[in-house]
Amino acid sequence: MERQQSDVRTTESKTVGSKRDVDHGWAWVVLCALFVAISIATGHAQNTGIFFAIFLDVYKRPRSVIMWMMAFQGTANSLAGGLAGYLVSKCGTRFTMMIGAITLGSSFAFMYFVNSFTLAVVCFAINGIGHPLLLTSIFGSTGQYFEKRLYLVMGLITSGIGIGTLIIGVELEWALENFGWRATMLIQSAIVFQICICEIGRAHV
Repeated sequence: MERQQSDVRTTESKTVGSKRDVDHGWAWVVLCALFVAISIATGHAQNTGIFFAIFLDVYKRPRSVIMWMMAFQGTANSLAGGLAGYLVSKCGTRFTMMIGAITLGSSFAFMYFVNSFTLAVVCFAINGIGHPLLLTSIFGSTGQYFEKRLYLVMGLITSGIGIGTLIIGVELEWALENFGWRATMLIQSAIVFQICICEIGRAHV
C-alpha cells in the first residue's frame, strides 16, 4: 500500500514538473521577466528619498515628521514579510506577485489624489507592503524554474536591484522636472503595473 502511494506521488511530481521548463527553454524567459520585476520594485524603494524636499513643501511639516512618514514605508516593508511568505505558501508565487504589483502600483496612483498628510502616511504604508510580496515571490519563483543554475540565477536577479535603482532614479528625476510630482506618481504606478504583464506570460505554478 505504501509503495502504491509512493508511486502515485512520484507520478504526480513528474506530471507537475513536465508543465514547465527547468534550467532551459522558457525558464530563461521567466528569468528576464523576474529581472525586470525586481528592477522596477526595488528601483522605486531605493529612490523614495527624491521626494523628501517636495513633501516638505507640500505638507508643511518639520523635516523629522517627513522623515518619519517616509520611514514608515520601510517599517511596513519589514513587517509584511510574514504575510508575503504566507501568501506564497498558500496561493503560489504568481498570485502573490500580482497582488504585490497591484498593491504597489495602487499606492502610487492614490498619491496623485492625496492632499492629507495622514492619507499620505497610509499610502506609504501600503507601498511598503507591496515590496515584500514582490520580492518573496520573485526569489521563490527562481526555485521553481531553476535547479542546477539556481545560485547563478539568484545572483543575476539580485543584480537587477542595482540596475533598477540607477534607471528608476534617472527616470524619476526626469519625470519630476517635466511633469511635477503628482503626475510622476501616476507614471510610477503605470511602470509598476508592467510587473503584472511580466507575470501574465509565465506558466502558472
